Amino acid sequence: MPKRESVTIRFKANGQAYQAKIGHNGQRLYVNKPILMTTVSEPTLYDWQEEETYNTLTADKIRNSMERADRLNGEKEQEKGQEILAMFVSAIEEKS
Repeated sequence: MPKRESVTIRFKANGQAYQAKIGHNGQRLYVNKPILMTTVSEPTLYDWQEEETYNTLTADKIRNSMERADRLNGEKEQEKGQEILAMFVSAIEEKS
């Protein structure tokens, strides 16, 4: 990893999804404390392109994959919100 560059990685542990930043401060690599991802119950961590392999990964490709995954997670979150709203409206209509 080049000096003064960092990349965020995501991983699952104990049924939870986390993300942590790995960087290079000019002398050594460091890892920030992992942060729990709580926006979606089953988040997509990465959305890899079909041609990606371990040997072709770069920090930019990892970032792009995470951005695509974040868009998918946003769509999941919206769908879940719409489901909850529909259940709420249905419950109100049943009481009327």
